[in-house]
Amino acid sequence: MIKIDKDIEFLNLNNSDLDEIPKEVFSLTNLKKLHLCGNRLKTISSEISKLRNLECLDIKQNHLNSLPIELSELVSLKTLYLSRNKFQELPSSLLKLEKLNKIVLNENEFKIFPKVLLKIESLERLILRDNQILKLPENIDEMQNLKSLDLRNNKLQELPSNIDKLQNLRRLSLNGNDINEVSASIEKLKKLRIIELF
Repeated sequence: MIKIDKDIEFLNLNNSDLDEIPKEVFSLTNLKKLHLCGNRLKTISSEISKLRNLECLDIKQNHLNSLPIELSELVSLKTLYLSRNKFQELPSSLLKLEKLNKIVLNENEFKIFPKVLLKIESLERLILRDNQILKLPENIDEMQNLKSLDLRNNKLQELPSNIDKLQNLRRLSLNGNDINEVSASIEKLKKLRIIELF
């Protein structure tokens, strides 16, 4: 049993040897940041939906391969850390997270670019390094608000021709892939300030 102040806004349960999220956590309705990194979680309880004020959820370095549909009820969520788990895909329910602007997916098992990400209009930072992604979708230009795209250490061989349509992109990280040459269209990215290629 965890005794926690009901009014707290930040809870750190990193490296706490947890198999599941303690039920007491779901009563903390003022919570804005919940850190659960480095535990042994295999699932996330549907009760996570009670944390309607949550802005940051850090569940990296666990044993997760799926998310509950109820996660989509976290209407205040801005940042989601899912690195070092076992994800191969993401649910379409993430589309309901209309404030989500940063998602970190390093060191999972993605072979295909998660297509739901293309439709999250609020997304500004996407970090997908250290996966096994072979190609980017041709309609990547749908991610019009994207400012930072990190795809280091995947298995990309080329970039889609319309990547030059990501006109808000400021940082592009591609080193550690199998890309031998980069399209001249990259030069059309007027706001690009940092580019890491090889």
